Amino acid sequence: MTEEEGEFITRFFKCKICDTHHEIKLNKKLAEGRNRFPFSHIYLHGDLKDILTILYIDKDLQIRGVETEVLSRENIVSKEHMVEVVGKLVEEIEKLRQDYNVLYDRYQALSQGKQESPIMNFLKEVGDGVGEFLNTLFGSKDKSQDDQKSD
Repeated sequence: MTEEEGEFITRFFKCKICDTHHEIKLNKKLAEGRNRFPFSHIYLHGDLKDILTILYIDKDLQIRGVETEVLSRENIVSKEHMVEVVGKLVEEIEKLRQDYNVLYDRYQALSQGKQESPIMNFLKEVGDGVGEFLNTLFGSKDKSQDDQKSD
């Protein structure tokens, strides 16, 4: 069985930095589940794996574009910077997890009938005040009618 018939397909590209034609084997399932094409695929080569190549691949696994860059200490992310970025992301994820838990608990309580909706809670809280206000307005009218009946 050839590689073309197996799990991988062979493609070729030319690197402008090292002026060499390279052969790359791509898994035939590489494009599955992707919504946008062409998609990017990272490939490192060179004696020290110091040439970063971004291949733009279409749905048929054809290489439609190539970008290359020599990696140096200036364009590689430092460990300290990466730790800082990851730390901030973890904090945000934790906040989102806490928000999710609060919303999920509220949803469960509402769906099980253990808690009334926020609107109902508001109406109950202001209900006494509204009732007193209405009694004040309409109670005096009722009293005057009661006074007239007793006459």
